[in-house]
Amino acid sequence: MTAEETKQQVTTDAKSQVTIKDPYKVLGVSKLADDEKIKASYYVLVKKYSPEYYPDEFIKIRTAYDMLREPEDRAKIDINLFNPAPSISYEDYPFREEQPKDGDHHLSLFKLNQELQQILGDRDPSQASADEVPTVSHILRGKIVYFCDKQRWDEAEEALRLLVELHPDDVRLQDDLRCVRWMEAFHFAQDEQWQDAGRAWFDLQQEKGGDWRLTQNLALVAARRIDKEHEDEWWRETLKLWNEHLKKDGDDNYIKALIIALHHLTGGRLLEGGAESLGGSLALAGSGKELGMACMQRGNWPAAVEAFESVIDSNENDVDLLCQLGWAYLNTNHIPKAFQMWNRAKKLAPDSDSVKDHLVRGNLTVARRLKEQNINNQALVHYKNVLRFAPENLDVRVELGETYMGMQNFQAAAKEMERVLELDQRHKVAKQMLRDAKRLGNLR
Repeated sequence: MTAEETKQQVTTDAKSQVTIKDPYKVLGVSKLADDEKIKASYYVLVKKYSPEYYPDEFIKIRTAYDMLREPEDRAKIDINLFNPAPSISYEDYPFREEQPKDGDHHLSLFKLNQELQQILGDRDPSQASADEVPTVSHILRGKIVYFCDKQRWDEAEEALRLLVELHPDDVRLQDDLRCVRWMEAFHFAQDEQWQDAGRAWFDLQQEKGGDWRLTQNLALVAARRIDKEHEDEWWRETLKLWNEHLKKDGDDNYIKALIIALHHLTGGRLLEGGAESLGGSLALAGSGKELGMACMQRGNWPAAVEAFESVIDSNENDVDLLCQLGWAYLNTNHIPKAFQMWNRAKKLAPDSDSVKDHLVRGNLTVARRLKEQNINNQALVHYKNVLRFAPENLDVRVELGETYMGMQNFQAAAKEMERVLELDQRHKVAKQMLRDAKRLGNLR
C-alpha cells in the first residue's frame, strides 16, 4: 500500500472516532495564527508523524487541520474558545514560538540582571543616562519577554513600567502593558478562575473598547459562570463590533462565519431588528438555512423565520428551505403563509413524498389545534386535506369522526366510522363510536 493509500485509509477508518476540543493545541499554533501559519505547521507535523508509523497522531493532526481549513469550520471552533493576547515581542527579542529555548535564543534572567548591574550599578533604570538608555532598554525588553514566557505577570508589568519611564512618548508600550494584562487574564481563564479573568478583561474593556476579541472573552466568561444576562450583553456588543467591521470590509468571510456561529450557539436569541441584524452575513451560501434550522431546534421560531426569509429570494427553488420556512410560519401563527410555502414546494416537486409529508403533518397540526379550541368547521377542512394525501390513515379518520361528534353531526360521524371498519373490521374505537353515533342520532 502506498503512502497516499495508507493516508486515505487511516482518514476513512479513524476520523469519525476522533474528538478534538482545541485543534490549535494539536497543531501547536495560537488561535491568532493566520491560514498560512496553520498550513505550514500542519505540513511540518504530517511529515514528522507519517500515517504508516504514527496512525493515531496523524489522524489527530489531519482532523485538527480539517477543522480550521475553511472560515465556516474555523468559526464554529473559535466561537467557543478564548482569544489570547498577542505574544510580547520586540525586534531585538523577536517572537520566539518556534525557536529553541537554549543556545543563543535562551533568555537567562541572571545574565540580564548581571548586564543591567554592570551598566547601572545600584542606580534605578529610570536614572540611566542618555548614552545608557538604549542598552538598558534592550535589557528591560529581554526581561519582559522572559517574564511573559514564565507567566510572571507582575514582574513583566514592572519591567514594562520602567521601560515606559525611559520612553514616555512611546504609545506602543501602553499597548504592550495592556497585552501583558490580557495574557494574565487568559491564564486565569485557562485555570478556570472565571472571576479573576472576567475582572481583568472588564478593566481592559473599560480602558479601551472596540476590540471584539475582548468582548467575546467577556461573553465566554459569563457563559462559564452561567450568567445569562451578562453573557447576552457581551455577545450583543461583540455582534455590534463584527457588524461595524463588515461595513468596512464586507468580504471578510471569517467574520461573517463568526456571526453565523454565534447565532447557532445562542439559538438565534440575539436576532433583533430583522435580517439586517446579521450585518449581511447570511449572504453566505446556505448559512441562512443552517441558522434557521438551529433556531428551530431551540424553539426560537421568530428567529427561524428571519433567518429563512433572509435567503429565500436567492434560493426560491430550494424545496427543503420552503418546507422548513412553512414550519417556522406555522409556529409563529402565520398559517396561510405556511401553506403557501408548502404548496410552492409541491409545485416544484409534485412527486416528492417529503413534501407530501410536510403537508400532511401541517394540516394535521392545524386541525388538532382548531379542534382543541372547538373551531370545528375549520378543523374539518384540514382533516379532509390530510385525507386527500393519506386516505387510508385510520387515526385521522377517527379524529375526523370525533370532530363530527363534537358538532353533533352524528350521521357524518357514523359514515366515517363505517369507512374505518371497511379498512379494519376489528377497530375497537371505531366500533364504539359508530354505536354512540347511531344511538345519539337515532340512526339505524
